[in-house]
Amino acid sequence: MAKELRIGNWRVRPDCNRLVNLRNDRAVRLEPKLMSVLMVLAERPGRTVRRDELFETVWADTHVGQEVLWRGICELRRILGDNPKSPLFIETVPRVGYRFIGPVTAFRPSAPIAPSLPDRRLGRASSLPFQALARPAVFVFGMLFGLAIGPMQTGLQVSDSPALEALSLPLVCCASSGPDGGHECEGGSDCCTHGDTAG
Repeated sequence: MAKELRIGNWRVRPDCNRLVNLRNDRAVRLEPKLMSVLMVLAERPGRTVRRDELFETVWADTHVGQEVLWRGICELRRILGDNPKSPLFIETVPRVGYRFIGPVTAFRPSAPIAPSLPDRRLGRASSLPFQALARPAVFVFGMLFGLAIGPMQTGLQVSDSPALEALSLPLVCCASSGPDGGHECEGGSDCCTHGDTAG
């Protein structure tokens, strides 16, 4: 059985003809011949593999034309997000064959994922956990803020209502102490007019 490889941020699983994106766990199924082409190239990194060698290795039992190989290389590049004009994985060697130039290692489950730009197709889905936490937090903050500010607008003293006194929050300074020992905001105005403040 062929060993699993890691190319860039892809896990290559020849046993089930799949590429797994290590960033989002998305699996892409390859045709068996396409997986064979990828494995022949990736197992010889930096070495030019001639077209006839690919035909003899991958299509030993079938006669196919150059167009089949060309379409297969195009499909691999599309899946890997590779560009033939400035390749990261598969480089064309004109009139000879192809060379795999991407990073290749044996797959190890604990290997860290290299940083890269976020996948725009996944941007919406990846923000869902943040949205799920942010909305309730904004709601709770709004409720507490309303309870703390409400008495000031109506003229009611916090001390007049034990329930409001328990819920009122001191305002927090937004900057460190100024040169005269008082608290100042970044804009220069005093922001510590309510609540318990030190200084």
